[in-house]
Amino acid sequence: MNINIHRVVSWLTVLALSFCCFTCGGCRTKDWDALRHDDSEAYRRNLQEDTRAVLAAFPDGLGLTDCVAIAQARSTKLIGSRIAEKIATLDKDATFSAFLPQVQLSYGSLSLSKTPLMAFEGQNVQLQDQSIHRGSVEIVQPLFTPGEWLMYRSAKRGQEISTLVRERTDQMIELSVVNLFCQCCSMNEELEGREKELAASRQRLKQTEALNAAKYATETDLALARADTLARERDYADVQRESKLALSRLMQVMNLWPLADLKIKPESLLDASNGRLIVHTPGEDPREMASVELVAVPVENWMFHALLSRREMHAQDRTIALRRNEVLRSLAMFLPNLVGFANYYTTSDSYTVNQEYWGTGLQGTLSAFAGFRDVESYLKARQQEKGSYVEREETAMMILLQVIEAHKNLIDAQEVLAVAAASSLAADKMMADSDSQYRAGLLELSRLLEAQAGYSNAHARLRNAAFADAVALYAFRNVLGGNVEEIAVSR
Repeated sequence: MNINIHRVVSWLTVLALSFCCFTCGGCRTKDWDALRHDDSEAYRRNLQEDTRAVLAAFPDGLGLTDCVAIAQARSTKLIGSRIAEKIATLDKDATFSAFLPQVQLSYGSLSLSKTPLMAFEGQNVQLQDQSIHRGSVEIVQPLFTPGEWLMYRSAKRGQEISTLVRERTDQMIELSVVNLFCQCCSMNEELEGREKELAASRQRLKQTEALNAAKYATETDLALARADTLARERDYADVQRESKLALSRLMQVMNLWPLADLKIKPESLLDASNGRLIVHTPGEDPREMASVELVAVPVENWMFHALLSRREMHAQDRTIALRRNEVLRSLAMFLPNLVGFANYYTTSDSYTVNQEYWGTGLQGTLSAFAGFRDVESYLKARQQEKGSYVEREETAMMILLQVIEAHKNLIDAQEVLAVAAASSLAADKMMADSDSQYRAGLLELSRLLEAQAGYSNAHARLRNAAFADAVALYAFRNVLGGNVEEIAVSR
């Protein structure tokens, strides 16, 4: 017996020491700097590996649709929206469980050190066994619980709202990618123009140095040529940095390593401007039209289309339904709740006559008086419902103004594109004249290079105008909120 006691004491001692060590380890102050360093290093390593894996699948470069697909798959904002949507779905499923039967199992075991006895008229009477086992099964089925039903409807509306928010976030991510992709394309065009301007300035500097050596140019002319070359070099370097920054921003929205080398396909941005669209305005027959024909449709029609298609308006409709449901829930507080139950009990007590039996019944509860809480909740729900109507009107007005602005910007972009096309045509003719004069010996090389730089700038402006027109088209389709699908693309 003593040996067993010593063993028990030894095991208890070991257990106590282990618990103390675990507690001390848990209470130990963490090295937060080391933890931040390790997490940062792991984040950088994983992001770089993911970036290499993603870009390896596009050896020829990324087009606009590729960037949009990557952003929609990897964007942290969309991932957060999907998580919120999943949580809302789980909340809806959890509230539905209130209508299912609730089953509770219980088991108990009782062992007494002595037999329970009671003195009665000079005699000891035993009440129950010294060891007893009891068990029960309790089943509760809600029959009439309006509050629970209305809570389920509210959770369902919340799940629908989270889905609409996720869809709108997806649309905004696409628009962000389009804007950043356009910036990268524009910076590439500007970089090419600055490079040609720098080449012309350097050639002019060489000619000025040669003329100065031959005493045909003054020191002032030479100083001006050097200053112009330095300015061109600084502008070129500045555009290079801006171009890298634009690429980093595009990589960031795709959740890729910002310093990775990225090759893009600028022509892919212009596909939307050359394609055909089919418009599905709810309640109307589908219409097919070219992208350039969107501005021919009266803006009032597009405003109505946006009111029917924007996810924000659908979300506001659900919000109003949710607020109206909250009003009904506040009224349901005055209604009774009715549940049915069935319980099964069993015991091993040999002194109990019926050791197994069922109990069934109905239970109703009604909140007769809870101060003014229920009344105030009802009044609050009514005011929130009115507020949701006001919010929907504000959202509708915001959408109408956005459509007007996007429609105006699309018209402006098309007009700028037409002017740039005319300027590019004029630059082509001027470049042909300069080239013929140079071949005839009537024009210096530096002047020819300047003409080439002007020609390149005119074409760069045309390309940038085309990019801006494509972005304006994407922005216009975005404010419409959907139901405008691209059905064909021609190059």
